[in-house]
Amino acid sequence: MQAWINPACSKCSAALEALDAEGIEVEQRRYLEQAPTAAELNDVLQRLRLEPWDITRLTEQTAVELGMARWPRDRNRWIAALAEHPILIQRPILLLDDGTAVLGRTEQDLRIAVSAQHSRSDARPRFRHKSVDPTREHLHTSEFDDFVDGLDYPMFIVTTASDGQQAGCLVGFTSQVSIDPPRMLVCLSVRNHTYRVAKHADMLAVHVLGPDQRDLAELFGETSGDDVDKFARCSWRPGPRNVPLLEDCPRRIVGRVLSRDSFGDHVGFLLEPTGIEVNSTGASLSYQQVDELQAGHPA
Repeated sequence: MQAWINPACSKCSAALEALDAEGIEVEQRRYLEQAPTAAELNDVLQRLRLEPWDITRLTEQTAVELGMARWPRDRNRWIAALAEHPILIQRPILLLDDGTAVLGRTEQDLRIAVSAQHSRSDARPRFRHKSVDPTREHLHTSEFDDFVDGLDYPMFIVTTASDGQQAGCLVGFTSQVSIDPPRMLVCLSVRNHTYRVAKHADMLAVHVLGPDQRDLAELFGETSGDDVDKFARCSWRPGPRNVPLLEDCPRRIVGRVLSRDSFGDHVGFLLEPTGIEVNSTGASLSYQQVDELQAGHPA
């Protein structure tokens, strides 16, 4: 197996450690020093079954300066940009011996890689079913992760405003919790800049992302409002109480905050919808499409 890595990347280090623990030999290619050619990138994309924009780190400063989030989907142009600026390439990329490739950023991706490599060598993978004592008072986070691993659900962007500040972030812990009257629950990490603004706000907006809006997901998921003005990098207009409304999202609601409840490292905001815009009821961007994003703040 060959791995395209950036030694400064924590995801790369974690992937290498996991593969080493499985006894898998990895040839490391430091692609910032040994930049791939356009032909190599085209081959890797075919093996990944992805397009160049799918492996582009749009929140990198170079991508922002080039305005890549607004580029048309010209495959050759994107590949040329990745070849010229390898810092834009998502990592790690694992080139498997069976001719396929995966982005090795999640445990699920690593399981796929390990299983494929062990199948090639007729060895059994070391990822095993795990059971826990049902009489225990609680599970560790790592144990609970086995239950939710592989599940999929819609992703949303939540925006808000208070005390002259505007904020927004990518959110997965969101759900309708009542049919009549309609109610929605939005959970924000207490480490998040958006939470610090939202805890003083009385209105939130919840935006649905289309399946092709990964660029918005990266902007609101991989950057922090502590460091970046996200709204300077997207199209929006002010809504009720100056809450930013993202104009490119196909669906949104605005809701009044009825209550806030602590659920551990997240706080739930119970919303009473007061406004709605629906321009499309098509498919939405899901967690499994963005689970390799590196959060602007730890969750």
